[in-house]
Amino acid sequence: MSINAITLIVEQPSTIARRLHDAFGWTITQDFGAFAELTTGNGAVLWLNVPSGSTTALQQGVLVHCRVDDVTNAVNKARTAGATILREPTVMDYGMESAWAQVQDGPIVDLTRPL
Repeated sequence: MSINAITLIVEQPSTIARRLHDAFGWTITQDFGAFAELTTGNGAVLWLNVPSGSTTALQQGVLVHCRVDDVTNAVNKARTAGATILREPTVMDYGMESAWAQVQDGPIVDLTRPL
């Protein structure tokens, strides 16, 4: 069994999809306003849906992990596109360099590379 896609519940899927595209270069493959789909550089699929009666909390505990070749360059691109940098590039104890970025009202994206 494999993961087909990951769904994030957001208030404005279309807007968040555009922000994720601008900040991280992900490809918007579908956009219907209340639903948007993006693919990342390695083909992972991310679905964005509006809240429904069965969803309660938005984005609690969600991080989207992305491998990049250069964390500093990825952070600079995200910052230029308007993302907030929650953690500047940091060497982590577990042998990775990592930074956290977040587009307005979107998920936290961990930009990481092995050392």
